[in-house]
Amino acid sequence: MAPVMKILYLLMIIAFSFACPAWARHSYPTYELHVISRIPQSYPPLTIRCQSKDDDLGYHTLYAGDDFHWRFRNNVIGTTLFFCHFWWDSKQKVFDVFNMKVWADKCKVNNFGSLNTCYWMVNNLGFFFTNRYSESGYWEKIYDWEYFPAFQTKYS
Repeated sequence: MAPVMKILYLLMIIAFSFACPAWARHSYPTYELHVISRIPQSYPPLTIRCQSKDDDLGYHTLYAGDDFHWRFRNNVIGTTLFFCHFWWDSKQKVFDVFNMKVWADKCKVNNFGSLNTCYWMVNNLGFFFTNRYSESGYWEKIYDWEYFPAFQTKYS
């Protein structure tokens, strides 16, 4: 290969390396998940633990009106999944709060490359979902609570 061609080839590689991160940011949109507690104030607080294969977001205690949220990007192979375990009083529930195959399209409310948001609202009746947060807006009920035995604790 002639020296001029080597230089051109090297310049192309350098140019592509600068362009690639910008492309990647737009190819993998950012998602933001919210878990909002609407458990009545006179009741015990809600405890949650959310995690993915790679990230454990830890245990969180949510009182009435609290909003636990985090941001992430879809992984390269499109299999991003976050699940949460919820405990409240004598009830519990575990489910996927974000599964790329199920929730990604439901969370998309913005243009390509923008922030896409999912909201989960938890109250004494169950688990509700929306992609457009509003106190009086439409929340779709997705799951009910499950009762768990008295001997089982949130740390079991």
